[in-house]
Amino acid sequence: MSGQDTTPGALAAALVEALPDRSFSDVRPLGQGWDFNALLVDGTWVFRVPRKPEFEPELIREIDLMARIARRLPVPVPEYAFGPLRAAALPFAFGGYPFLDGIPLVDLEPTPERRAAVARQLGDCMAVLHAIPTADLEGLPDTSYADKSDLLDFRARVKRFLPAVSGHLAPETAERARRFFEDEIRIPEPFAGSPVLRHTDVHCGHLLLRSETDATVSGVIDWSDASLGDPAGDLAELVPWASADFLDELLACYPGASRGIRERAHFIATVVTFAEIAWLADVGYDHVAARMAVVVDELLSAYVERSRSDPAHGPRPRLPPCTHGW
Repeated sequence: MSGQDTTPGALAAALVEALPDRSFSDVRPLGQGWDFNALLVDGTWVFRVPRKPEFEPELIREIDLMARIARRLPVPVPEYAFGPLRAAALPFAFGGYPFLDGIPLVDLEPTPERRAAVARQLGDCMAVLHAIPTADLEGLPDTSYADKSDLLDFRARVKRFLPAVSGHLAPETAERARRFFEDEIRIPEPFAGSPVLRHTDVHCGHLLLRSETDATVSGVIDWSDASLGDPAGDLAELVPWASADFLDELLACYPGASRGIRERAHFIATVVTFAEIAWLADVGYDHVAARMAVVVDELLSAYVERSRSDPAHGPRPRLPPCTHGW
């Protein structure tokens, strides 16, 4: 990773300058991503600071968006109380919201019980999110992948991770991956509907559960990449955490799931898993990267098998029932 890191001292000085009427005493690092630093203040506030100038508009857009939609969603999400703030001690605008306590999904095993609970809650959340009217949501990018060339471009951008990821894959999986990234025949039909509001980055580091024994979702965080586009993307990004068939579990809990959504979601999940493995290896989560290497083999195998059986990717599979007793 490269970019401007934010020290606790710098944020403490910025808070004194930007919020002179407030008193903050304890500032410590909470997390560092490719785009933002997160710091925990007094154990009760999370402040996000961009690491590069190009990410500042994303934070400002996130703060505005969450003010509009946070209370509409069925799971906890950031509700900014501060921001966008500016101070001489920091090079970019920053903002803060009440700390959402929980364990990131990346730190939890995908047990059957946990998978079922996550599928139910995320399916509900995404259904509500994707139904929010978008007419008054200005400034969000459109990432619809409305043409096959858009899907090819998406795959091409992720292909750059293939050399690094191949070292985590079995030789036969690495060869299957190479063919996947070079095959234009199996690209699914693009999204033809009206763009919906999407989180756009619902990976296992951005979903929190209450505890190891309580699979209640306690937070869906990091909305800086929110966009308008294909709902299939939001349904694809947690698949690498669990397994290829987790997609069907999730779609069973998502009203209006269609064959088209499933095929695009499977394609997107296959591509995204390579980026996830690269990210996990970069942040030292080699054990999770190894588990995702198995998932990518499942995704590639299922993708090839469906393509062989039917040029249109075969019949829509029967989805398991989704029960909402959580």
